Amino acid sequence: MGVILLGLVAYALMNGMTLTKIAFLGANVELQEKHKADVVTIRVNVLGTDNVPVEDAKVWLSLGGEAKKVAGGWEFDLPFNRLTADHKLDVYAEQQATHLKGHREVVASDSRTLTITIPLMRDTSAYVKGTVSDANSRPVAGATVNIVGAVGSVTTDAQGFFSLPANAAEGEEVRLRVLRSGYEPIEQDHPAGVDAAYIILRRIR
Repeated sequence: MGVILLGLVAYALMNGMTLTKIAFLGANVELQEKHKADVVTIRVNVLGTDNVPVEDAKVWLSLGGEAKKVAGGWEFDLPFNRLTADHKLDVYAEQQATHLKGHREVVASDSRTLTITIPLMRDTSAYVKGTVSDANSRPVAGATVNIVGAVGSVTTDAQGFFSLPANAAEGEEVRLRVLRSGYEPIEQDHPAGVDAAYIILRRIR
């Protein structure tokens, strides 16, 4: 910092600037240097499931801040005073079209510059829920409900309600299969984790 100010003073004197002007320029330089020191720069690289960099992901921080797209990734300039006492923060990435997500917890270092890589993985955290009823809108208890292609099933309760892991991301379409003795089996598509599914069983004639 001192070298910068000395160079500035020498330049200013050579160009006939007044001491007031020199002081003003010096204050600006000091303010800029202080501003840089008070900011944590976080560089985020996102990798797809094939370990190839992803350029169309959505990236965000738990503490907020604007994501700036840069070559090969994203950057955040986060004010240091926004950090918690332990200097920890979470970084998230999502590729909505493929239902891939990633997350990293990081600690801001004294260097004030962080570079992290987030691998994306398929999100399977959503649930699917709904009710099963007959053609007269009466709840069907004891019906077996499962996701086609997934392991595991649940049974509807007395109100015909069910809830089970969708093995899919929120909004991702899954196929429900419902079986109940005395009724025709049915398969029905429904988005996971959004609205409740309403499934109607018809008696076997």
